Amino acid sequence: MFWIIDTPGQLCNRLWSYAAFISYALEHDRPLHILYFARYQELFQHLDVLPGIKFHHRIEWTYAPMQRLFYLIRKFPAPWRRLGVAVLATDVVGMEAPATSGDNVLLLVQSWAATVPGRYLQLRHADIRRVFQPRQKYVRRAEKLISGLRRSSDLLIGVHVRRGDYRDYLNGRYYFDDTTYRRVMEELAEQRSDKQVRFFLCSNEPIELDNFAGLPVFTLPSAAGIEDLHALSLCDYIFGPPSTYSMWASYYGQVPLQFITEGKDALALEKFSPIVSQNTFANGTTV
Repeated sequence: MFWIIDTPGQLCNRLWSYAAFISYALEHDRPLHILYFARYQELFQHLDVLPGIKFHHRIEWTYAPMQRLFYLIRKFPAPWRRLGVAVLATDVVGMEAPATSGDNVLLLVQSWAATVPGRYLQLRHADIRRVFQPRQKYVRRAEKLISGLRRSSDLLIGVHVRRGDYRDYLNGRYYFDDTTYRRVMEELAEQRSDKQVRFFLCSNEPIELDNFAGLPVFTLPSAAGIEDLHALSLCDYIFGPPSTYSMWASYYGQVPLQFITEGKDALALEKFSPIVSQNTFANGTTV
């Protein structure tokens, strides 16, 4: 049995780390309990749809004691294992050993640090979509916008304008101004000048649409983050800076994705590829 006890960052970091263990647990028919996802549970339709996968709530008060227990067990592993309790620590590579360790062992897991082979996410893609299906009120808003755009376009490109914490993350390495996004959009539209190309823009900061004047750009007004995320997953292509957010949209909707990593990057639509597991594209490249 696995107990996921960490809270690795914001929504999509958690989706990636938890989904990996859900996939593994399903493939090996092992119970999995995710203890501290209450902050985001309201966003999803039916998290407990799959047997053996349980999301807990109203137990946040246990978080600090659980972390202390994790590091205590890690420091003195042998006596605890005899009691049927162990930890999946940061130095564990892969998940094949726990598969043979016996279901009677309770494993406390720091999911962001532990590694699950990417093939599990590929094998269980349909199950992960079921678990993390957004609530219908969010799905409806996103799908209404996207279906409307498709009636007047041949190609819909999602643009993840990541700002906020990216101003300081890695000294602003992936914090791009609107001029950069506009240039990439113009270049992509030119590559498919035979098509009616439209762009769906989303961001964690307000978007200045005037900076994209003359381009066929659209947003979802006053969107919740989950609505923008779902709308991205319905596009034909996605681009933006490296982010677990756009990666999740690509994986969830199997949408080809490409990252801009430098202000002068030139993207080619034929090089876009769907994400199949965190940081890994279907074409074999990695982030």
